[in-house]
Amino acid sequence: MPALWDEGLKRLLRASPQDFISWLAPGATYQKMLLTELYRKLDSHRNVIADSMCLCRLHDQDVIVHIEFQSEGDRQMAMRLLEYNVLADREYSCPVLSCVIYVRRDYGIAASPLTRRLPDGSLVYQFHFLTISLWEHSAQELLEGNLPGLLALLPLTRDGKDPAVIDEMIVRLQAHDNYEMLSLSYLFSALTWTREDEREWIQRRFAMLRDELQESWAYQEILHLCRGRRTLLVVASTCLLHGSKLILRRMAARGVLSLARGVARRPTAGEARAGRRPAPLVCASL
Repeated sequence: MPALWDEGLKRLLRASPQDFISWLAPGATYQKMLLTELYRKLDSHRNVIADSMCLCRLHDQDVIVHIEFQSEGDRQMAMRLLEYNVLADREYSCPVLSCVIYVRRDYGIAASPLTRRLPDGSLVYQFHFLTISLWEHSAQELLEGNLPGLLALLPLTRDGKDPAVIDEMIVRLQAHDNYEMLSLSYLFSALTWTREDEREWIQRRFAMLRDELQESWAYQEILHLCRGRRTLLVVASTCLLHGSKLILRRMAARGVLSLARGVARRPTAGEARAGRRPAPLVCASL
């Protein structure tokens, strides 16, 4: 599941980089994406790959805004950010603002600053970075920023499971004719609204938009990403679990996959209460 989160969030950033920069580094102007593969200068056999490195201008100077998305806790996140920061600084010779955006509540949230001291208390270094836990922020905070590129994040906010929030998100994205963002917002909603009744509501709400969504580049790239990958089974099962049967039908029609026998899954809460056996997921075979 982390791969679905990571890919969706990276695509969201690439679609609206200036909105993310305005949110994380007010006053900065986005220039371009930089290569995210950073080589350790002292070890030519190893390299690190950051999520996103954005070259920006702030007060007439170059600055890099490094953004990492995390769907799971990582106790080494602060140290990783420090490593990315130093490598990017050495590579591009400009200051780097490091940011980590957590999309799901979990343990191991990185705390800023990262400090190292000698046994006698002397300071070795202190590294400051920006941490955002989306579930700690209200939907209204994102709405007030008037940044359309962030609207797809609303399902991940503190009150993101309020149907009124989802309705507001859809209305605003439709007003901008932004069906690419709507496709991504559907993905994040489906990954967040996990109870049976929640899934049914999300499926009904987005069903009215299916004709527009299936023509969006985000939808088309999901098909492209899945083509020829063994992770297709996971993607297909996830789509079915969250009601995205249309995606599977379109994949099958295009020869991307074939729908084979069912595979077992855990019962939903409603099925468990009613004593019903869970219906199998459809297994997508390559």
